[in-house]
Amino acid sequence: MSPRALALIEADERAAKNLERVLAGRGYEVWRYETPGRFFDGLLKRVPQIVLLGLPLPGMEGTDVLRVLRGNPETKRLCVVVLDGQGRPARAVDGFDAGADEYLPKPVDSDLLVARLTSLLFRVAHEAQPTQWARFGELAIDLEGHACRLKDKEVKLTPIEFELLRQFLQLENRVLTRGSLLQSVWRGDPSVGPRIVDKHVETLRKKLGAFGKRVETVFGVGYRLRSA
Repeated sequence: MSPRALALIEADERAAKNLERVLAGRGYEVWRYETPGRFFDGLLKRVPQIVLLGLPLPGMEGTDVLRVLRGNPETKRLCVVVLDGQGRPARAVDGFDAGADEYLPKPVDSDLLVARLTSLLFRVAHEAQPTQWARFGELAIDLEGHACRLKDKEVKLTPIEFELLRQFLQLENRVLTRGSLLQSVWRGDPSVGPRIVDKHVETLRKKLGAFGKRVETVFGVGYRLRSA
């Protein structure tokens, strides 16, 4: 199985082609299915690492697809991202209750989608390791325990600071706009603005000392974690 194999269940031909183009350009192998039935038939032959579930679907509710996946021992740990054409909060709650790992409204921003997929793959890769600690030179983070150590000394981070650090580490050398950080870290909270991002990044830098200097400001755009 390809380490970046993604199953796309999308009935809308135009939306599917656009997603295939974007994801293929980012290194994903996309297996497209027009209906849930064809997707489940496909699972008998090959199992992806991530499922992208585009709603609405013909013949089956998205929540039912999720429950089938979570009820099967072979697919219960699959990462599932739901893209919903209706996007109402109540539907998102139902989706998470049914087992969605991420729930995004259509039309989805391609950069945000790729960032969330990268985050999920990052999580899966490190969950598969015998240790919870992921190391980046002198820095180590515990993804499950939300702990951080620098030169084997504990660094106390707030939940927001930890999530910011996680985003930077996952997307090393890539420019992250303030808008994308607001979406991925603050989940698009309308009460949070760009200045809050700047404030938390500055605090994170100070706590990380010399390592924090690698978080560079890209003026007028956002931030980038420079590789060592």
